Amino acid sequence: MQRYVRLDGLDGLDAIWISHLHADHRADLLTACHGALSADVRLAAPIPLHGPPGMPAFALRAEADGRSMVYSGDTAPRAALTGLAADGDLLLCEAEAVARAASRFAGPVGHADPGAVLTV
Repeated sequence: MQRYVRLDGLDGLDAIWISHLHADHRADLLTACHGALSADVRLAAPIPLHGPPGMPAFALRAEADGRSMVYSGDTAPRAALTGLAADGDLLLCEAEAVARAASRFAGPVGHADPGAVLTV
């Protein structure tokens, strides 16, 4: 974000979207807020924050100028994600090797296997 929005130009942001409420997907919000306050940034209006209620993980398809990008974090392969990514230009999807994930977590793992993502 720093590449495209200057710290004193945060009013240029329309909104912030997070896919779900795991700490590794929302932790930078606190850092950004602290940085803006430390730099004495004053916003004309609050920046809307969008995300799911509770702990489900949402995917997003963004389209502009005839191109599309689909983002999903912490999900296993699903027909809904495959449909959302169909005919897209870029799929950015968190994935983790099944053997490694199984050794770290008990029960079903909420990350896609990289091989499964590549075949979608």
